[in-house]
Amino acid sequence: MADKTLYDPLHEKFAQLIASGKSAADAAEEIGRGRHLGSTMLRRPHIARRVETLKQNAARRAEVTRVDIIEGVLRQMALAEKLGQCAAALKGSEMLGKELHRMFVDRKEVGAAGDFDNKTEEELKNIISDELKAMGLEVKDLSAQTEDDSHDPPETEKPAPTNEGSGAVN
Repeated sequence: MADKTLYDPLHEKFAQLIASGKSAADAAEEIGRGRHLGSTMLRRPHIARRVETLKQNAARRAEVTRVDIIEGVLRQMALAEKLGQCAAALKGSEMLGKELHRMFVDRKEVGAAGDFDNKTEEELKNIISDELKAMGLEVKDLSAQTEDDSHDPPETEKPAPTNEGSGAVN
């Protein structure tokens, strides 16, 4: 019986208002009862059951899973390709790439043009470190690195010159 509408249309309307997020006082007032009766009405077992049923039904209808969305994108991509709508098909591919493989990352510039021109290397390292931490990434101490820790390959010793081609005889 909980799935069926309540016999009293005012009780049904009250239950629907509560399920939609209204307070008991506001719902009671909206159906023409005193605000002070809202909590009393909500304690009535048949109304409380109906509110719970309405909330559960709404949650089931609203539940869209990640899989549902991806399947929808795939269907729309196939249709776009069939209709020769290349831009729409490419957009679907981009969306799937972003979601499934973290491809096609949107990049944005932080700060206005020239904001970093007068910063020292230490200040820039601190800015980068703070941004990485804000994204939840583990940050090794960037300030401890020196110019000697650069990513340039180490210099190798040049081979000693040979006497080849100099005309000298050994």
